[in-house]
Amino acid sequence: MILPRKKDMNLKILKHKKTIINIFKVLVSLIIIFVILNNIDFIILKNNLSEINLPLFTIALLLLSLNLVSQFAKWDLVLKLSNYQSNFKELAGSTLYAISLGIITPGKIGEMGKVFFTKAENKKTVIQFQLLEKIYDTMIVIFGGILTLPFLPNLFINKNLQNRIVQYIFIFFIFVFFTKIIINPNLIFLLFHNIFNFFSKKKQLIKEITLDNKKSIHLFLLSKALYLIYITQFIILIIAITDIKFIEALIIATSVMLIKTLLPFSFADLGIREGSTIFIFKLYNLPAEKAIISAFSLFLINFIIPSLLGCLLYLKKLKKSL
Repeated sequence: MILPRKKDMNLKILKHKKTIINIFKVLVSLIIIFVILNNIDFIILKNNLSEINLPLFTIALLLLSLNLVSQFAKWDLVLKLSNYQSNFKELAGSTLYAISLGIITPGKIGEMGKVFFTKAENKKTVIQFQLLEKIYDTMIVIFGGILTLPFLPNLFINKNLQNRIVQYIFIFFIFVFFTKIIINPNLIFLLFHNIFNFFSKKKQLIKEITLDNKKSIHLFLLSKALYLIYITQFIILIIAITDIKFIEALIIATSVMLIKTLLPFSFADLGIREGSTIFIFKLYNLPAEKAIISAFSLFLINFIIPSLLGCLLYLKKLKKSL
């Protein structure tokens, strides 16, 4: 009788911890949003909205289809690596359902739950490949961000040549480290295996799996393609609301993505995304109102619209099951 009580206590503690973490994230989001709103002129915001380049906005919106197709392709590869053959309906449905979950979690962690919307039996294996996919996504964002970081104007770390040299050396070592992981992903799987089984009371919670170099590179390239589509959309939206050049928009987009990824402390990334965009815009002497418009437009296109589609599909599925 003691063991069940201990188990129930552990579950209650875990639930309380999750509740506290979620409350903290909501509070962080609300505080950041409050600070942002206090520094925004809504009349200027309204005027800037009327100045947005609608053809460019439409192009960014149309790129959503390419974005989703890339996500389907990447998810299909993850399932195939786990020895599960899916179909387009299941791929599309599970991806859209997961985006609906991802929209309310930091770093889109909720998207990891898409495996539970499939009929795959070896879910533990799928989750391991999803974790590798998430690592590749994060690596690409980090490398893309630090690669353009030395070119940001008015940034304190870019004020002298010595600091720039240190940054280039750091970039080189990051490149070597990331390349090592891509070429030998089994190091990651070994780490997963040891961590999961160390913290589990059951022995061999997950089995150690392997992945050859070609499939690892294939998965990495799909992650890279999705990142490039996302960055392209952001660049287009930035240019649609400002008069800056392409290269400047590229630096802004990659830098914002880097900051947002390294600071996943808010609920649904609310506040962090907008705050980081405002910060980078200020380095280019661009108004905060235009930063808000570009950041929210990206959020609207790539997350709100797909999540609404996911909710509609899920409700339709529930209606059929009744």
